Amino acid sequence: MNPQTASCHSSHIRGAPLKSSPVPADNARSRTEWELPTVLMITCFLIGLLTVPLLGGRLRALADTRLHRARWLGAALVVQIVVVSVLPNLPVLLAAALHIASYALAGVFLWSNRTITGLWLVALGTASNSLAILANGGVMPASRAALERAGLLNLGAQFENSAVVPNARIAFLGDIFAVPDNIPFANVFSIGDIAIVIGALVAVHQLCRRRATRQPTNELRSIRTPQRVS
Repeated sequence: MNPQTASCHSSHIRGAPLKSSPVPADNARSRTEWELPTVLMITCFLIGLLTVPLLGGRLRALADTRLHRARWLGAALVVQIVVVSVLPNLPVLLAAALHIASYALAGVFLWSNRTITGLWLVALGTASNSLAILANGGVMPASRAALERAGLLNLGAQFENSAVVPNARIAFLGDIFAVPDNIPFANVFSIGDIAIVIGALVAVHQLCRRRATRQPTNELRSIRTPQRVS
């Protein structure tokens, strides 16, 4: 490891520094759009979709599923991508406010679809992440060890939606897990992220299984129903 360290930069939200302490220069690098937590979660979700046919579900059934206020969820994803990747040099307070707002948008979508099995777990994970972010001034507190393992420890002055927060509150709800940097989509993630992915997959499996079991019943009824001859 290079003994030389990068100089320390600090950004503040409500008087609390978002980043501090030196970090080895060879480990400090900026997060790209492919290293956003959202991208990691979507990747895990897509991989999980492959298990639907293996368990007898029909992926085509998703096309028949009507989700309420889906645009709100899309808006939440867009806001996170814009804040972290497209406009990373936004004023820290504005970026933090937008980060919090993205979770509020997702919350509207979840509440509107609360009757779908599994989304309660997604809501629980979203609430967990939101609580950690709100408690730390708009930033998800991350473990320094996790960031180092993912190769994402960065001391730049720009906003980071996940960063080392000195004296972080409820840090156990933060990004304390990591995908190592020698694996594609290396990133850090939280217990809330795990709940979101698992809950989304449970919802998909339930929807696909329910549609799959309904179709044979409908087809059987059409066969048994005698046709009237005019």
